[in-house]
Amino acid sequence: MGADRQRRYRRRQAEGLRVVAIEIDEAALGDLLVDIGLLSLAEADDLDNIRAALQQLVADMAIANLELE
Repeated sequence: MGADRQRRYRRRQAEGLRVVAIEIDEAALGDLLVDIGLLSLAEADDLDNIRAALQQLVADMAIANLELE
């Protein structure tokens, strides 16, 4: 297991990616992602869907910030 974890870490590092752990109200996050159209109500109860939608939101925000520069 340790070797797999190290490979994933190195792959992410090579791709310029970082894993960031945050504490957030799960219901509020789900509501936000539904409100802005990144999740449907049916998807808002699934952690994998929430994770993917949150990654998309952050990526979209980063791209928008680059376009402002």
